Amino acid sequence: MNKNSITHQQFTKIVALDIIGVSILSVPSIVIDIAKQDAWIAALLASFFGLLLAGLLYLFGRLFTGQTLIQFCQHLLGKYLGNGIALLYIFFFFIGSTTLLWDIGQFTTSSVLTDTPRLVINFTYLIIVIASVRLGVVTIARSAEILFLVFLGIYVVFSILILPQIHLENIQPVLEATTPALGQAAFILLSFTSLTLFRLLMFYPQHVPPGRATARAFLVGTLIGNGVLLVIIVLSILALGTQLSPLLAYAGHTLARVISVGQFIERIEGTMTTLWYISMLIRITLYFHCLVVGFAQVVRLSDFRVVTLPLGMIVLLFSLFIYPDFDYAAKWNREVWPLYAFTHGVLFPLLLAIVYWFRNSSLPAAEQKESPSQTS
Repeated sequence: MNKNSITHQQFTKIVALDIIGVSILSVPSIVIDIAKQDAWIAALLASFFGLLLAGLLYLFGRLFTGQTLIQFCQHLLGKYLGNGIALLYIFFFFIGSTTLLWDIGQFTTSSVLTDTPRLVINFTYLIIVIASVRLGVVTIARSAEILFLVFLGIYVVFSILILPQIHLENIQPVLEATTPALGQAAFILLSFTSLTLFRLLMFYPQHVPPGRATARAFLVGTLIGNGVLLVIIVLSILALGTQLSPLLAYAGHTLARVISVGQFIERIEGTMTTLWYISMLIRITLYFHCLVVGFAQVVRLSDFRVVTLPLGMIVLLFSLFIYPDFDYAAKWNREVWPLYAFTHGVLFPLLLAIVYWFRNSSLPAAEQKESPSQTS
């Protein structure tokens, strides 16, 4: 294994934390608002399709032969069309980076450090992200490996402490939601979890060689990430109810507030905040890594690190006003983002796979060994 390789255990933790990401705080309220007490069924559906998508992405990545997603687009589709699709992906990475940074500033200034300017919060967080990306994928992977243990420990303690506050009647009656409502809720949840996993094709197979262990890492990481969100959604229904949860901007954060053990352990919402900051750090770091590496490959830079600071400052600037207010962000998350993520996470990879199949099926058998997925 070379010095730039990621172990399968590290890759599993990257996948899990990336899936959890922003979803652990704000997405449960959206899903519960649509599917009510059957939101857990929508989460199960999203988990099933997430596993299916992770398996397909693993098979799709095997076509790359050491290339990133951007390089594969360029080599398969040619200079103009390939760079066009690559630029659409880069813009997606840019939108993802800026919206996540906006989420961090919005949550922190509204719930944690209310007197601190958003610019200071965003800048401080972005400096950590830029430093992580400049240090390389191995550093990101090792950080995810360490932070996952911290996340898991806090998550287990939190889940145990919330148990006295649950009310089983909140999840009844079961199967009240309509099929369209369950489908919509599952699709929205999927758009924040597995539909964006295609970003990992900027790591795999370049830094994670294909194989049975890699496929297992993809699937186990997806299962863990979706399992964590499923538990959070169930606890939100049981502890907060279906009437209160949809009204909360950050249902996961409020969930920690209701914890009360012997009137001694109370108001420990900092635990949920810590979980969110950990998963968000990995998620936004992956987005920003994809942005700078993809941009460097399109403009053919030998070292992507030279554009980390300029692109970082652009992301910082746009993160201050990409959403005019929280209501606009909520509407974007519910109505626009799912289709936007589906286009880049399913339609474009499907298009690339079809083109790859047609190009290889039209080649003589001797030339199929030199497929267009070879490094140019």
